[in-house]
Amino acid sequence: MDRENLRINYFSHHLLTQLNMASNKDTTKIAIPPTATSNLPVLVQLLKGQEINARYYPRLLFSYLISTILAPFRQLERLQYNKKIAQYQLKNPPIFVLGHWRSGTTHLHNLLCQDPQFGYFTTYHSVFPELLLHPINRFIFRNIASRVMPSRRAGDNVVLKADYPQEEEFALGNVYPSSFYYFWFFPKETLSLFDQHILYKNFSPQQINDWQQSYLRQIKKALLNTQKETFISKNPPNTGRVPQLLSLFPNARFVYIHRNPYHVFLSTRRFFSQMMPYLQYHDISPEQRDKQILLIYNKIMHKYEQDKQLIPPNQLVEVRFEQLEKEPLPILQNIYKTLNLTGFNEAKTNFETYINAKKNYKKNKHKVSQQEIDRIRTHWQFFMEKYGYDIPENLTIT
Repeated sequence: MDRENLRINYFSHHLLTQLNMASNKDTTKIAIPPTATSNLPVLVQLLKGQEINARYYPRLLFSYLISTILAPFRQLERLQYNKKIAQYQLKNPPIFVLGHWRSGTTHLHNLLCQDPQFGYFTTYHSVFPELLLHPINRFIFRNIASRVMPSRRAGDNVVLKADYPQEEEFALGNVYPSSFYYFWFFPKETLSLFDQHILYKNFSPQQINDWQQSYLRQIKKALLNTQKETFISKNPPNTGRVPQLLSLFPNARFVYIHRNPYHVFLSTRRFFSQMMPYLQYHDISPEQRDKQILLIYNKIMHKYEQDKQLIPPNQLVEVRFEQLEKEPLPILQNIYKTLNLTGFNEAKTNFETYINAKKNYKKNKHKVSQQEIDRIRTHWQFFMEKYGYDIPENLTIT
């Protein structure tokens, strides 16, 4: 036992040294790239054969070093918790918040998570998915995460804290080699990554099943971590995975949120341009990025429109972001009623407190050229007509 403690102390000392070197006072800079906390075999498979610019070699070496150092801590957690996780049974079907990036998924998820009955991925879980439950791991790495994580998210200034709700796509891709968020590292491959990790082209039924079981394991860990009985997810890539989610959870419930496409495009572009420099391993031009945003929106929205027919009526509710902003409590009440969820009245005070605290939140203001307006309309006309959207009055057109 003493030898094991010495080994853990040795690894933790070196890990702290490396992460202290990476820490910073920039409130939005990402000190730990998600690849650094990947399972080492997953990281090797992810990086194999990829184009990596020389300027990002330090990020690559840092990721390999940290992933290697974390290996014994991962093993420590598996040895003690694998059996408990395997035996854990979900008591209630999960709830999945769907919607394209920048459509209000974060706001809606954070609102719903004010209900104390719901468990979720925390920010810490999303960064260290295999170091979540063991007391030694939590003591070391949650403290590290709190010290080095940015206080606000680049691109939209959303507050970040270790125990706040977070989406799970990075975590899923760190423990099993399948995640659409690999596009953050290799943006030139965005379209092929969509086909592979959302449409599951060239995936065998066994690979899809393995991904589902890996996801289920992380959901169990989220509930064990938060000590709740109902899991609620916010993960935009799941908007294109309805069949796979229903296959795993036939009684799952879904909340889909949509927003004016002009705001979606401009907000997505800003968010990607602010976040990607901290994550990427090769560069992409602004023109390429914009083209991909336009194409991916069409792909994932059409996929959702096609697949939502598979969801029973009492398991799906659709929400308009603009309406949620104006009348949050009636919209929340309708979600609970439509999905036959209990607990709205008990959580109402929590909802009101959260809503009042966010009244002074300032959204980014966007300037856009007439040429860009025309391009967005050309590509996304179908969805504007379907959901009744037009050019927002608060856009500055140059």
